[in-house]
Amino acid sequence: MNYYEHHIGDYAEATLHLSFVEDAAYSRLIRKYYAEEKPLPADLKAVQRLVGARTKEEKQAVDVILAEFFQLVDGAWINRRAEEEIRRERKKRAALKDLQERDEYRKFRDLVLGRDGHTCVYCGVTGVPLQLDHVIPRSRGGADTPDNLVACCRPCNTSKGAKTPEEWVRK
Repeated sequence: MNYYEHHIGDYAEATLHLSFVEDAAYSRLIRKYYAEEKPLPADLKAVQRLVGARTKEEKQAVDVILAEFFQLVDGAWINRRAEEEIRRERKKRAALKDLQERDEYRKFRDLVLGRDGHTCVYCGVTGVPLQLDHVIPRSRGGADTPDNLVACCRPCNTSKGAKTPEEWVRK
């Protein structure tokens, strides 16, 4: 993640008891966690290297922070709050991607319907609600692009199913 919310009041309340070095260790650990969007490795030396802990005091601070703010689960250090934030952000990203795909679909739909004269390319019917049909079905490698989409009526689309136009006409 390139961004995560940092609520200063919550952070201060949860970390006020930490030393300056422990606070720096916590900040680096959390930033690494968000940047990678995954738990930290179980190996303490590897975690210390990841966040640049070099001195004995810095390495001890990393150990203290892991013990207090993280849990060792299935061979990795988990921070529950970060996991929840990452899960929420992924959900937002998926919803945004879905919205973008729907917007793209609407653009394709308008383009294809206009190109095909608002007429079913298979039976020639007009004046009925039209759908988009994949000439080469998606299940057979067809793309969601205007050159593989045509306007068609529901009965033709349902009847054609996952066949190519040539296979469908032959039946």
